[in-house]
Amino acid sequence: MMDFEPYFRSPTATRSVHHIRELSAVGKREASFIGCVVSSSLYFYWFFSLGNCRNLTLDDVRQFPVGNPSVSSLDRAEELFSRLMSDYQKNSVISRRGKTEFQEFNWGLSKPIVDEIDRLLAEHYGLNEDELDFVINYDLKIRMGAAPDDEE
Repeated sequence: MMDFEPYFRSPTATRSVHHIRELSAVGKREASFIGCVVSSSLYFYWFFSLGNCRNLTLDDVRQFPVGNPSVSSLDRAEELFSRLMSDYQKNSVISRRGKTEFQEFNWGLSKPIVDEIDRLLAEHYGLNEDELDFVINYDLKIRMGAAPDDEE
């Protein structure tokens, strides 16, 4: 989930239509909260438990229960999502396949911010410390790009 369109240049297309879906919200704070939810480890766990584990659709995003976040949660989410987007940009690279150039992101480099997002969401959803620990560390070796046989 991003609040910007990733860089993309191709001789045959103006944007990567297969990978971009647009979602709108009532306001910037609400959009940031939704961005935090979909960027979170909590959402990752939910998606891999109930989704098809491959293609994220707008329905997948719409079906996740957001609830009614407090004003302080909305404010904190706006700050965290802004930091996450800046971190994504800072840690991105431009890759090429043939004549096509596109921006790629290394989620693992932004994991400390995602952990902060999960702490915010744990408060919002009423998760206890054990549940938060499970969510933050869920499938971590795979998500951080470690090979399956790498030692901890």
